[in-house]
Amino acid sequence: MLLGELAVECGYLTRLQNVQIVLAQRRGGGSYGRIATERGLLTPDQVEELAALQQETTMPLGKILVAETGMTRFQLIMALKEYVREHRGRAGTGNQAREI
Repeated sequence: MLLGELAVECGYLTRLQNVQIVLAQRRGGGSYGRIATERGLLTPDQVEELAALQQETTMPLGKILVAETGMTRFQLIMALKEYVREHRGRAGTGNQAREI
């Protein structure tokens, strides 16, 4: 899970504050934790706590793709449907033997 999502879940930040930090980060402002502490939104101890929580948390691949690539959920769903259509019956279904 992303640090900002954890900060919102823990009640340290609002969603708006999280978005503002992410936008600053995308403009080349540095790490999420540094921006949040420089703006006085998180303490260094909170950043450390969130980083530790982040190490313990796993995030589904779909959420990572949406969060990190800017891909929308709809685009992800459509890409997965296309992948399934292209690869249906290719691996582990026994269809290979029938095709020969």
